[in-house]
Amino acid sequence: MNILRATLVLAAVTALSAAANAEPPKKYGDPVSGKGYALLKCADCHAVKKEETISPNIKAPPFTVIAHSKMVTVREVDQWLATAHQDMPDLTLDAHIRGDLIAYFQSLSPMDPMQ
Repeated sequence: MNILRATLVLAAVTALSAAANAEPPKKYGDPVSGKGYALLKCADCHAVKKEETISPNIKAPPFTVIAHSKMVTVREVDQWLATAHQDMPDLTLDAHIRGDLIAYFQSLSPMDPMQ
């Protein structure tokens, strides 16, 4: 019994030590990749850069407006990007690209990231 207990304690300590030394997992994707995707696929309609305030398509909100909105959450943006919409091209993006775009949105508003 004592050998089993000692083995379990050693295994737990080893696992905790490895976890403490590991890189923390990214909650969302890569903002640089998200910006690149946005420039390629979204910039025809949306103002995607931080310094841009007016979108090419007046109906398409600038990314900074979306990022700073108190009414927009990560979950809502993720769901929005996962489905087709009448006024937008059918993007239906996979989880990896959605994560990158969400990370980019959050980088546009570092003082008030979407929750």
